[in-house]
Amino acid sequence: MSLRTGQWLAVVLLTLLSLTACHSAVDASAEGPAELGVIQQSLTRIVAEADANTRVSWVHGWGGNGDVKNCQDGSVMGYCWQWQELIYQRVGPEVRRVGWEAARININNDWFSEHHAVVVFDPKIISRDKLLGSPDLNGWVLDPWLHGKPEIYRLQDWLGSPVIVFESAALE
Repeated sequence: MSLRTGQWLAVVLLTLLSLTACHSAVDASAEGPAELGVIQQSLTRIVAEADANTRVSWVHGWGGNGDVKNCQDGSVMGYCWQWQELIYQRVGPEVRRVGWEAARININNDWFSEHHAVVVFDPKIISRDKLLGSPDLNGWVLDPWLHGKPEIYRLQDWLGSPVIVFESAALE
């Protein structure tokens, strides 16, 4: 193996580890504000409904990506951006009801390890345009893709790359 190939493999391994090992899900009802607990209940319901769907099989994680790729008829869903869209659309009413905002977020844009999720935050504490620059990053990431569970992460724990892109305006 050449040095160049070895370096490439090291980058791949470290990136994959950053997407799996560095994330530590939280129990929002115990560790977050009351509004986050309400959002967590909604997220839990959404993931359970996806699991119970008899028309579409929702998969997760790296293995699930292969399942989606090999099934072209739309009966298998589970790329991270598909989870992102499901969560973003369905959690929106609850996020607005508690006075918070949500946005689509991704890391490693245009890279093999690109990853998508939804970030929620209290706009009374921090504005959307300052969310990523805040020292304590007052946001929470809804990301069921890795384990297929309604997991929530502190934004600062979820971030693993300096390449971060907000993809859309707040929910209307």
